[in-house]
Amino acid sequence: LKGEIDVPSLAWITRVAGQPGLSLDGRLRASVTGGGTFGSPQLTGRATGSALAFGWPDQGISYKNGVLDAEFSDNTLVVKKLSMAAGGGTLDAEGKLAISGVKSTGTLKVKVDKFEAVSRPDRQVVATGEGNLELNENRVSVNAKLRADRGFFELPEKSDVTISDDIIIIGKTAAADKKESKMTTQVNLDIDMGREFRIRGAGLTGRLEGTLHVASAGIGLPRAVGTLTVEEGTYAVYGQKLEIERGVLTFAGPIHNPGVDLYAVRKNPQPSLAGNTVEAGVEVRGSALTPRAKLVSSPNVPDTEKLSWLVLGRGLESSSQADFSLLSTAASGLLGGGQGAAVQAKIAGALGVDEFGISPPGVGQGGLLTLGKRVSSRLFVAYEQGLGKVSNILKVRYTLSKRWAIQAQAGTESAVDGLYTISFD
Repeated sequence: LKGEIDVPSLAWITRVAGQPGLSLDGRLRASVTGGGTFGSPQLTGRATGSALAFGWPDQGISYKNGVLDAEFSDNTLVVKKLSMAAGGGTLDAEGKLAISGVKSTGTLKVKVDKFEAVSRPDRQVVATGEGNLELNENRVSVNAKLRADRGFFELPEKSDVTISDDIIIIGKTAAADKKESKMTTQVNLDIDMGREFRIRGAGLTGRLEGTLHVASAGIGLPRAVGTLTVEEGTYAVYGQKLEIERGVLTFAGPIHNPGVDLYAVRKNPQPSLAGNTVEAGVEVRGSALTPRAKLVSSPNVPDTEKLSWLVLGRGLESSSQADFSLLSTAASGLLGGGQGAAVQAKIAGALGVDEFGISPPGVGQGGLLTLGKRVSSRLFVAYEQGLGKVSNILKVRYTLSKRWAIQAQAGTESAVDGLYTISFD
């Protein structure tokens, strides 16, 4: 058996592959003399390729200007040269591929030099290093040690709804079994982040240093193990960009959600009326998608003062009522319900009232600032000021008994109400 093959374009392969978004192109020529059986072919000849291209936009892959030079020897394809270009860098490979019927096994030794392996708006990796690409029947394995010449990764926004990996959807079993029969890809990478790998997301911006082991089974986001430090970083919180003095990202699971341990402060605050300054900030721990923050300062001051120095850049002694409103909103947004409520209680104490709060905007109306003072065990007086529209109400509530109370209000809306309270255990 002797044959000549000349394929001007390989684009037709992607149409039968059934993978959306995947593209392959280039010219392939081969001259082959063969014998033996289908299960154990005996081939001799040569294969060459030019202008080879492989693209997968969804994954940020765009490899071009590929060249192939290979020889057939018995049932083995010897790849003498395979090269691709991407982003100004190169990939070179050589190795052997054993051909046995429809199944093939083999190993390619791969070397990259400033090769742009991935490039899309939310992630980019330009790397130098070497590794192996192994083909074993229906599985492709990639093992490599790389140094990032340049990189970028954007943490995705937290999803409101997620489905656990162990959930089985009835009726999808057959489709899943069919998917498992296709070619699978396994990736194991040891990555040195170098000095030009940057990260952004969840309020964090900075440059990363350290090493990371990244693994992917071809399903879902890659998983990572390792520890990275944040250099030249900032942490954005409530309109302020704080300088990170300590930043550590610990990976032990999905690459998009590392553990976070950082300490960030607002630098160069304005001196107070007494001439002192406080560097306030936050300490954040937890995960990148569900961080937990607490207020910190140097020197240490009460939480209300920390929040004032952080948000306003000055102490409480020169703050106005509008500033207190801003601080209450910041406490809720920055610290969450429990801690935010505690700080709001301290703000109420600083104002000399018993109740201080900000209610969020509702449908068709703005938020509401509330100041309340208990005059006696039975008499409570409250003032409400609209934040989104012009409105103000003075309320007086008098408790008649355990269940009955009378409330009168005057201002934008006037009314007198009788209140009856029922308690449930």
